[in-house]
Amino acid sequence: MQRPTDRSIVSGRAFARTAADGLLDGYGDRGIYAEDLRLIRRVEVFRAEREIAVAGNVAIDENGCAVQFKLANVEPGTGVLLVVELDGTDLFEVRDLILDPPAGERGPGTGLGLGDARPDARMRIAVACTGAELDDSDGVARSDAPIRIDGTPRTASWRWTVPDTETSPVDVHVEMRASWALTSDTHPPQTRSFDVIAQEHRDRSSDWIKARPLVGGAADLSSIIRTSVEDLASLRIDEKEGTTLAAGVPWFLTVFGRDAILASWMALPVDPDLAAATLRHLAATQATAYDVATDAEPGKIVHEERRGVAAQRWHERYYGSVDATPLFLMLLAEHARWTGSDDLARELEASARAAVGWILSRVEEDELGLLGFWRRAERGLDIQSWKDSADSQRDSTGKPVHGLIRPIEAQGYAVAALRSAARLASSAWDDDVIGSEWSATARLLERRLVDRFMVELPPVRMSGPEDPRVGGYLAQAVDSSGTAVDSLCSNPGHLLWTEAIGDPMTRTRVVEQLTSDALDSGWGIRTMSTLDLGYDAASYHCGSVWPHDTAICIAGISRYDRESALRLARNLFDAAAANGGRLPELFSGEPRAGSDKPASLPSACSPQAWASAAPLYVLRIALGLEPDSNGTTLVATSSALPDWLHGVTWKGVHALGSTWDVEVGKDGIVDVVRRMR
Repeated sequence: MQRPTDRSIVSGRAFARTAADGLLDGYGDRGIYAEDLRLIRRVEVFRAEREIAVAGNVAIDENGCAVQFKLANVEPGTGVLLVVELDGTDLFEVRDLILDPPAGERGPGTGLGLGDARPDARMRIAVACTGAELDDSDGVARSDAPIRIDGTPRTASWRWTVPDTETSPVDVHVEMRASWALTSDTHPPQTRSFDVIAQEHRDRSSDWIKARPLVGGAADLSSIIRTSVEDLASLRIDEKEGTTLAAGVPWFLTVFGRDAILASWMALPVDPDLAAATLRHLAATQATAYDVATDAEPGKIVHEERRGVAAQRWHERYYGSVDATPLFLMLLAEHARWTGSDDLARELEASARAAVGWILSRVEEDELGLLGFWRRAERGLDIQSWKDSADSQRDSTGKPVHGLIRPIEAQGYAVAALRSAARLASSAWDDDVIGSEWSATARLLERRLVDRFMVELPPVRMSGPEDPRVGGYLAQAVDSSGTAVDSLCSNPGHLLWTEAIGDPMTRTRVVEQLTSDALDSGWGIRTMSTLDLGYDAASYHCGSVWPHDTAICIAGISRYDRESALRLARNLFDAAAANGGRLPELFSGEPRAGSDKPASLPSACSPQAWASAAPLYVLRIALGLEPDSNGTTLVATSSALPDWLHGVTWKGVHALGSTWDVEVGKDGIVDVVRRMR
């Protein structure tokens, strides 16, 4: 099992998972990975006479790695042993061995009957040692030929002895270098040193980080935003269409449509090009035909991509997502608004129209006229909304719901997607007629929302006079029979974000419920309320807190209750500060009272793209940064901000083709200035 203190070193589609002190001891999910394979499970150095493992430093890129060790003040005659355990286990087998994986619904695993595909990688290993003389190495270690990595564990070892010297005792430096090729028809490149790999990695990340806006004036907030930027830098992966974001480490170091869209949306003030590359890549991989095996349908945006063994065992691309397609349209319109340019919208017009076509066809086919999902693929996902664990769709009694499901947030995304497409049809595609039709459909879908999802609480179910459900609430979903999945969850907060609730009274009720003790943990908004029998603070989706979910709810609440939104924003920043400046994928929904930090959960990815991007979005919302109605100037729509934001600066924000410096005065008023070119 991974521990919260473990470290991840990420470079493209490769990463190392080590203990906090750099130890690669093979415990849990620790090891060195590339393209969903754990290539090396263990790299350890021992002082032979003391049998003590020495912690190392790891450098990694997509083609190889190096691990450095230093043993200080070693006496003559001391034996030094380097052990390298090669692996070849695929990532999902590792996960299934160490977790009861709630994330099993998000990707392939050993329990899905995916066949006997084995890796066929090659690895080259070299070692270097100063301060000691080589005694022996085993057969694997002596061979100059590349070593096959096929899932069969094998160990290579080297032994040295420290000789007598005039300056003894001495420091001993050991370095293990590896390079790999992940297909059988290629040979690994020559190994490179730790210093070379580390410098190239620093250069790639630092060049990007230097061009990003960073925060000043508040130490904790500055650290949080810098950590977010650094984590996003590490999660960037290159596709033909540009640089986009992988979902997270360790389980999801690949493109997930939903995750990449939301993370790049939240990161727009930092780098709008991430969103542009994400949109181009998702358009390039958009489904064009029906394929039951992958849940593909014309116009649908990809849910998940895999390479190597995972692609052999599952699919190279899988389309089982109800929300990636409407979110694609929303991001396309938001990118145009934030950058002040319709050029990308014109470039991707055909893909956008195909995405609209998919939404309309799904809504028209549904007997309730809603957007829903069900699994067609034999090896597909049962749950295809963002809360994609097998037990996430629970009613108020705790009973899981399966089959056809219509998530409430997907309806909000559909409304916003159709409105977004309508705006682009008018501004970029010169097609006001179709835009009017899409707007009318959006209005119709919005009217259906309250009728289909509103739950009136019977008196027998009230927990007391302060029960936030009294007066009615919106269910998280509607099932195949048209029955509401009537747990009180965070999902309706996404409707505030998408402005998909027309009735002011209903909007007010949703805000009150999200900010009640039943959903607000004090650190963030729970995915399910404490009043529901399915609530479990440590679950994946039934009571835990997901930072990106809370950020979306904050953005929605801020439209109608700025004071509550700013309080929730402060709480989420407090959670990040208490966790060393980083928000994990999720954390426990236990109440904040009496605790100095949110309880961590072993299943959480860290870093994780939309969690890393969440502080950037929450800061943007707190400051009220938006393009003006003419799309020419970045303005601050917020009035006087609370004390904790006084003196904050955010310099170099990217928007509308310019960079902007933002500063909060001692009076809480926000000043936004365009930099002179």
